[in-house]
This record gives sequence, structure tokens and C-alpha cells, in this order.
Amino acid sequence: MTTALELLPYMSYPAVLDHLADDVEWHLPVSLWEGVGGAHVGRENVEAMLKKVMTEFYDPEQMTPEILAAFGTETHASMVFTMNAITRWGQQYRNSYSIVIEAAEGKITKVLEVFDTKNLFDTMDNSKLG
Repeated sequence: MTTALELLPYMSYPAVLDHLADDVEWHLPVSLWEGVGGAHVGRENVEAMLKKVMTEFYDPEQMTPEILAAFGTETHASMVFTMNAITRWGQQYRNSYSIVIEAAEGKITKVLEVFDTKNLFDTMDNSKLG
């Protein structure tokens, strides 16, 4: 069975979609835009949020994480990384992220994702978001 630590390499989009449990929860900072920030519960809601974030805000082909630390066990894993990306409007985006995942039966059941939202708001063309 796949452990939480073994699932970390699949946290990129769209690879992560194949590893989500049906009852997955994904938590983002609540200071983000309505419909993006907060808790997303259930596979359908998580997939919709990820599609919105990854295809409307960024060019998924232009995203490269620099992994600073990654560790975990069978049921829990954590990764700290710097994301380098190009927005859909051609802006360079670089920000620090930390995620914690929980896994059961080889699937991701919970994601806690934190990052510098001020950096995000300062970088993005906010008139085109949300």
C-alpha cells in the first residue's frame, strides 16, 4: 500500500487527481478569494478548486517546485518547497509553501496547505482573479 511519504511526489497538478480519496479534505488559507480559501471537502469539490487554481491562475506547464524538505510516515507527510511559476498573465510568481498530507488505504485524505498570501496578492493581477 502507498504511504503518505510515497504520495508526496504526486502533489503536483494534475498527477494529484489520481491519488485523492473520495472523502478528501483540502484546506487553504481563508484569506484567499471566496471559493478558493478555506476547506474543500469531497473529491468533486477538491478537484474543482484545483482546476480553478491550477488552470485559471497558473500555467501548469510553467510550474517548478524547489523542494527544501520532505519527510513522513505511513499516514502523515510534510513538504516545504518554493514554487516558481508563470501566471496566466505572464507574471513571474515565486512563493514559499508548506503542506501536510494525511493518507489512508493508499489515498490522500487530507491536505493542509499554507503559504504567504501577501506575496500571492502582491504578485497576481488581482483584477483578473476571484
